[in-house]
Amino acid sequence: SMVLLTLGALFTRSFLQLARADVGFDAAHTIIAAVRSYPRDSRIAWRDALVRRLEEIPGVLGVTSIGTLPFMGELPIQQVRREGEPPEAGRAVYELGAGERYFATLGIPILRGRDFEIRDRERQPPPAIVSRSLAQRLFGESDPVGTHLLAGRGHEEILEIVGVAADTRMRTLGESHAAAIYTPFFYAQLLARVAGDPARWLAPLRSGLADLDPNAVLDIRPMSDAVEGALFPMRMASALVGALSVLGMALALMGLYGSISYSVGRRTREMGIRAALGATGGRITWTALSDCLA
Repeated sequence: SMVLLTLGALFTRSFLQLARADVGFDAAHTIIAAVRSYPRDSRIAWRDALVRRLEEIPGVLGVTSIGTLPFMGELPIQQVRREGEPPEAGRAVYELGAGERYFATLGIPILRGRDFEIRDRERQPPPAIVSRSLAQRLFGESDPVGTHLLAGRGHEEILEIVGVAADTRMRTLGESHAAAIYTPFFYAQLLARVAGDPARWLAPLRSGLADLDPNAVLDIRPMSDAVEGALFPMRMASALVGALSVLGMALALMGLYGSISYSVGRRTREMGIRAALGATGGRITWTALSDCLA
């Protein structure tokens, strides 16, 4: 019982620490808007029209795109190296596609350089923003803005670093200092930053997109759901170990009750003698309880 109770307390403490962990971006005021496949003949115009319609809704503070959501399964891994380094010096890092004003929308600080812009859609070489951990790993304390990276395996692509962003958690809440590279990607699910509780903005956002295209929306939900999903394994482990702890404590208390009942039953004659000699009921009760507590 003691082992189970200790494990339950440790799991619960770990769960509470993860629940309070800073994920590095503002998930509490962000909404995920998954939309249908972009029309091939007008994908740019269709996507930009959706973004403009969302930005017209009062209370929407920013709209961007994201390729793969953090905490929602496996993230793409990319091999990157500094220009001029040998191929074997490549490092495996997370790769995320991000739209214009991605970091401003999610509240991720830009430490050096700039955020993505809509004109990055056609920029050559393609721009990239690296996390602080990756920048330190590749460049140390020097400023990487304006330098080039080679990304990919086999056929490598040249990327120009235009900014350095603060670290965020990517795949699990337990990781820290995840090395990541962000590249412009505008044709994916949308993220909208809103003022106040995201729950009250779900219907206005859905209605706004339906005004433009009734079939545009596949799903709209708060981004905090992704963080809650990352907590699910720890929550289940805490619940399981907690249930076993309660069961173990119940069994221990049942055994303790049996032992005490047997002990008190054997002292019935002694208690009768004590009562005959003038002991009060409270005194006799305390004598039995003190032995039980010990």
